[in-house]
Amino acid sequence: QINGSAFYGCSNLKQVNANKESLYLSSSNGVLYNKSKTTLVVYPAGIKEDTYDFPNTVNKLGVYSFVFSNIKTIDLKNVTYIDDYTFTYSKINNVVISDKVTYLGKGAFLYSNISDITLGHGLTELSTECFKSTELLNEIINSVGVTLTDYASLEIYLADCNTKTTEIDNYIKIATIYQLC
Repeated sequence: QINGSAFYGCSNLKQVNANKESLYLSSSNGVLYNKSKTTLVVYPAGIKEDTYDFPNTVNKLGVYSFVFSNIKTIDLKNVTYIDDYTFTYSKINNVVISDKVTYLGKGAFLYSNISDITLGHGLTELSTECFKSTELLNEIINSVGVTLTDYASLEIYLADCNTKTTEIDNYIKIATIYQLC
């Protein structure tokens, strides 16, 4: 089974086309999908577009599917699952994660340009390092008014807006930052 890691570092690649006889893969305008177009496998990093309008059938963005991409904004439409390292090293800076998205994978925005994100209420799992080394994480850290030298570790939580309690169980942990003392 192929995923975006097969194209990791191919920053000049402008298209990936599936053989029309393939039983497992399909492509459209140089973007690779699984056969039924429910999973976007890879959006080539050499495409110089700021945005991409993928088919409504896509409900999963695969591992490393937008790695090193030039995409800056994206409409997630019917996506419910954003796999590990999906937007790693990408130029994405604005995304709205709709209520349909239930999973945000490990390192999903690792080393990306993400600076504005809206998280929907559908998230049931937000994996580790989602926002590691992003400007967004720095903003979150600065907004809580702490410096890393004050803490051995800092856990960052987002409130679940559907509840009327402040119990920690109703928060989603989005990051743990470690500082060696």
